[in-house]
Amino acid sequence: MMFGSYNKFHMRVYKDAVIVCCLDTLTSLIASIVIFSVLGNLAFQLDVPIGTVAKGGPGLAFIAYPEALSKLPVPQLWAVLFFLMLFLLGLDSEFGLLEAVLTAFYDEYPSLRQKKALVTGAGCAVCFLLALPCITHGGLYVIDLMDTYGAGFAVILIAFFEILAVFWAYGLKRLQHNLDFMMKYTPSIYFRSCWVIIAPLILLFIFIYSMADYKPFATNDPDGKYPKWADGIGWLLALASILQIPIWAIYSVVKQSATSCRNKLLQASQPTSEWGPAVLEDREEELSYCYGQQGTTRCDSIELNRTDRGEVYNCQDGTTRLRPQGPNYCQAYDMRSGLDNPAFLPT
Repeated sequence: MMFGSYNKFHMRVYKDAVIVCCLDTLTSLIASIVIFSVLGNLAFQLDVPIGTVAKGGPGLAFIAYPEALSKLPVPQLWAVLFFLMLFLLGLDSEFGLLEAVLTAFYDEYPSLRQKKALVTGAGCAVCFLLALPCITHGGLYVIDLMDTYGAGFAVILIAFFEILAVFWAYGLKRLQHNLDFMMKYTPSIYFRSCWVIIAPLILLFIFIYSMADYKPFATNDPDGKYPKWADGIGWLLALASILQIPIWAIYSVVKQSATSCRNKLLQASQPTSEWGPAVLEDREEELSYCYGQQGTTRCDSIELNRTDRGEVYNCQDGTTRLRPQGPNYCQAYDMRSGLDNPAFLPT
C-alpha cells in the first residue's frame, strides 16, 4: 500500500499485483530447486538424511549452504555471488520496511518531507543500533526470539485484523466503489470470497494452530541456553505490535461525539469527511462519479459528510460541487457535464 501511494491515481495496480504474485511464486520455486538440490547433493555425499544437514533458521544460510558451495567447482566465485545475493536481498528488504515507516511520518508531519535525507539517515541509524545485539555472541538467540515472537503469530494476527478492518469495517461495497472509480475494475466473486471469508478463516486457523503448538523457549530448550526471562522479552516484543490494535481502536471509539457506546462504535466505523482523494481534482471527479452510482454506501457517505462540513456547494442547476480549497475565486465547474458552468452560485 505504501509503494502504491506513489502511483498515479488511476493506475491499474491490480495488474501489477497479479504480475508480482506470479513472479514471487516463480522465484520461490526456482530458489527452492536450487537450494534443495545443493543440500540434497551434500546429504548424498555425507550419506546422511537431509534433515541432519540443515535445519531452518540462520544456520541454513550461514553454515549449511556455504559448506555445500565449498564442494562446487570454483567455490570462491559461488561464495561471493551467494553472499552478495544475501546482502542485496537484505538491502532491498530494508528499503521497503524503512520506507513504510518513514512514509507514515511524512504523511502525519508533511514538513518532514523537506528534510527527507536527514530523516532517512536518522531512521537508518536507529535500525543499525537496534540490530547490534544480533551480531553479538548471543546474536542467533536474539534472532530466534525476534523471528518467533516478532515475525511469527503476531504478523498473522495483525493481518487478520487488517482484513477485518478493510473488508468488514470499511466494507466490501466501499472498496468496490474505490476500485471501480480509480481503475474501472470490478473484482470477481472469487476475489470477493477470498477477501471476506476465505482469507480471514485461513489466517484465524493458522493463528489458533500456532498458539496450540506454541512451546516456550525455556521449556523447549534441552541445552538450557535460553533463560526463563527470554520468553518474557519475546512476549513484550509481540505485544508491542499486537496491542496497537485494541489501543487505537478504543481511542477511535472514545473520541467520537456520539453519546451511547453503540452510536460511538457506528460513528467510528464510518469514513471521515477527510477520507478520499488528496488532490482536489480527483475529489471532484469522485463526487461526479457518485451521481451515477447513487445508493452505494460510499457515495452516500461522501455527499453526507462533505455537505455537513460545508465542503460542497449547491448550485442553481441542481448540481453539487466541491468547494475548492484555497483562494475564494475559482472557475465554476459542472460536475455532470464536465463543462465550465457560469450558473455556479454557492449557497
